[in-house]
Amino acid sequence: MKRTVALLYNRWKPGVPDAVRSLTRMLSRRYRMICSPSQPEVRLAPGIDAAVTLGGDGTMLSVADMLVRRALPVLGVNMGGMGYLAEFGVREVPGALAAFFAGNLTASRRAVLQVSWPGGRRYAVNDCVVRSAGPKILRVDVRVDDEYLEDIIGDGVIVATSTGSTAYSLACGGGVVEPGVRVLLLTPISPHALTQRPMILSADRRLSLEIPAFKPDTGAALVIDGQIPLELRQGARVDVRLASKDLLFIANPQAGFFTILKRKLTWGKR
Repeated sequence: MKRTVALLYNRWKPGVPDAVRSLTRMLSRRYRMICSPSQPEVRLAPGIDAAVTLGGDGTMLSVADMLVRRALPVLGVNMGGMGYLAEFGVREVPGALAAFFAGNLTASRRAVLQVSWPGGRRYAVNDCVVRSAGPKILRVDVRVDDEYLEDIIGDGVIVATSTGSTAYSLACGGGVVEPGVRVLLLTPISPHALTQRPMILSADRRLSLEIPAFKPDTGAALVIDGQIPLELRQGARVDVRLASKDLLFIANPQAGFFTILKRKLTWGKR
């Protein structure tokens, strides 16, 4: 019986429509194909064995919550710029899928965040960000396992996974962590206090980010994996921890972590 593969694509990215047609022709000989534009609320029929995202890192992140909930192994194809998560080229996909289903290529487990806020809960592969919704500074009170840690006054705060350590957190001064390390990264965004610096916390910690009444005209937003901002009212609390579920990530065996670090981020170059 044919395996079922979902092809989730960014229809707005140049070259993607042609790549969708090409991949569908190549893969439909061996697999039952389900094609859909990628979006955070995408709904797929049951019985899917693996997913292929076509576009870039943002394409994979836009459907990450669904992938984690469904425990779907995912292979990313880069049609964009950075391509840090999307490690494969279009022509590599048939061979990679064949190797995966034959058991010669395994999916690694990437830790993800479980993010809860008033009115919702989602999984995040890279990070969740609580930030000011406008030009004014924001205060975020941070608690670790219900113990008060600090109040960050600035542009906001990032909680990232090791996978997300090379994304927004890195741009704000956070460290780089290997993807297999299960930790939480707490990174302030432009803090007013010079003593507030990025922290790395153990995997079993629970973080609470509270938005106290600070200034009456200051709004806040919650952004999960760089997707649509969600409004947070003053007094709201966002709870973040590592989830019991993981992202099943099919990595390119020809592109290890340090190879990607040097190639994509020009690590170590002077």
